[in-house]
Amino acid sequence: MHIGIGSWTFPWSIGVAGYPTPPTPLDARGLLKLAGELQVHTLQICDNYPLHTLSANELATIHSTAQAMGIRVEVGTRGVDPAHLLRYLDVAQALGSASVRMAMMFLINFIIGWNEFFTPLIFARGVESKVITMALSEAQVVGSSTQFYQSWGNMSSVAIMATIPVFIITLIFQKQIVEGITSGVFK
Repeated sequence: MHIGIGSWTFPWSIGVAGYPTPPTPLDARGLLKLAGELQVHTLQICDNYPLHTLSANELATIHSTAQAMGIRVEVGTRGVDPAHLLRYLDVAQALGSASVRMAMMFLINFIIGWNEFFTPLIFARGVESKVITMALSEAQVVGSSTQFYQSWGNMSSVAIMATIPVFIITLIFQKQIVEGITSGVFK
């Protein structure tokens, strides 16, 4: 278990979008200093502090300061723009962060989106635009002679096809899933 603080612990000291900027905003070195004063060993710098705008030298300074203080830095961001995520992967590497706290959100959103049924039901107009969850519901009536008969073979094959992508992604990211779930418990 790692006890720490995050940049959202001091939002008004860093600055909040849409509000006046503090006279002397708290920066990453200030966050590290506060973490040291509080005797915690983890600092999570989240999306309210723009790490992606810092230069390589500034990131290296933050990393060396954190190492000297014995503080582990974690990086968090929001958004799914590929260029933004690639930049944050570079930032995470420069700061020695094991991962960007985006993987868990990605997986949860992927599963929710994958299992979505109602929205595609409203907007999909034609067989070629059906999503796989709708195909599963339609597989119930394919090959049936009455409304009470279920075509279990069709339903089973579509259900297996629907779960394979989620299963594969879960296998690939299982370590990050466990870390993401458990890190939220202890912070």
